[in-house]
Amino acid sequence: MKKAERRNITQPPDWWREFELQANRDGVDLSGWVGECCRANLTDAIAARLSFRTPRGRPRRHVGGKKKT
Repeated sequence: MKKAERRNITQPPDWWREFELQANRDGVDLSGWVGECCRANLTDAIAARLSFRTPRGRPRRHVGGKKKT
């Protein structure tokens, strides 16, 4: 499974400003805020099947150099 997928979501600029302001008030980034809003509108059964949302940024490098496979 992919780690993340980009989608182009079109909304009026004033909507995006308000979305960003609310995300900041909630202490999350815009992507996470939009995802949680969408997830909140799913049924409990479907939401329970969703994969874990990885944190923002690059994954941390394995301590001690490269990770052995």
